Amino acid sequence: MLRSVILAFALLSCMVLAAVAAGVHYVSEYIRDHQYTVGELETAVYRFDASTDDGGPIEALATHVEMAAGVLQISPIAIAPADSAYAYVKIADNVVELTTTVAYRVDDGQGILTLLQAGSPGIPDVTGETEMVNEWRLQFGRSVPLSVTVEAGAGRLNLDLGGLTIDTFAVELGAGQLNLDLDGLTVNTLSVDVGAGEGVIDLRGAVPGDGRLELNNGIGTLALRLPVDVGVRMAAHSAIGNVDAPGLRYLEDEDVYVNAAYGPGEPAFDIEVNTGVGEVVVRSGDEPLPDDITDENLE
Repeated sequence: MLRSVILAFALLSCMVLAAVAAGVHYVSEYIRDHQYTVGELETAVYRFDASTDDGGPIEALATHVEMAAGVLQISPIAIAPADSAYAYVKIADNVVELTTTVAYRVDDGQGILTLLQAGSPGIPDVTGETEMVNEWRLQFGRSVPLSVTVEAGAGRLNLDLGGLTIDTFAVELGAGQLNLDLDGLTVNTLSVDVGAGEGVIDLRGAVPGDGRLELNNGIGTLALRLPVDVGVRMAAHSAIGNVDAPGLRYLEDEDVYVNAAYGPGEPAFDIEVNTGVGEVVVRSGDEPLPDDITDENLE
């Protein structure tokens, strides 16, 4: 009996150490310091529509964003009947070592927009007296179906997706802050991967679609805000971290958590939460968040 207990404890200890080591390695790939030099502030603005060179009418828009370190904002274009733009892009930066390339083309009726930044991801170690600026603002038309992927090494992401038409959305943040607002959005396939940091994912006002929301949290604290009048079915997996969901009911036979509005056969959000050594806090409606988490706009 004692031998079995010792072996079980040893196995558990190895699993814990492996989880910590994996989390530290994953996060260290993003939060290591990088030397950046501040220069003159430069601003570039782009507009993409049916008249864009090599363009034409499109049925969907695929956007891929790779940012080393900085501030990224995504939102709908302000409602204007005469505005037929698919996307606006504004980039302002003063970092010598970072070079941003913006490219757009149309392939078989699909617009393809890419924003790639040459430079190592990580926490900036800035030389000079001027503050580092690397700010990207993306605005999308409301009627064109979107597929969006975002990869950011370090920084602040303020993503307001309400009012957009999104088929798939995936965001990967190495270290920093994330604010993801899905109000008014039909959520199909959505993936959020945060290595280290804090943030809020707000599903209040969103509409469940056919896909799944997958949330992966390494080290840090993330809050998931849920609606009270729409069904939620959530599977939660943790290495040595914590998933705090006091307002949900656990169904032992299915190994999932559900809210009071959940009913078999009814529309519901299908959510999978995976956390390593961090914490995921789940709250419904206007239930208060812990003091160390803010859901204010991160601008």
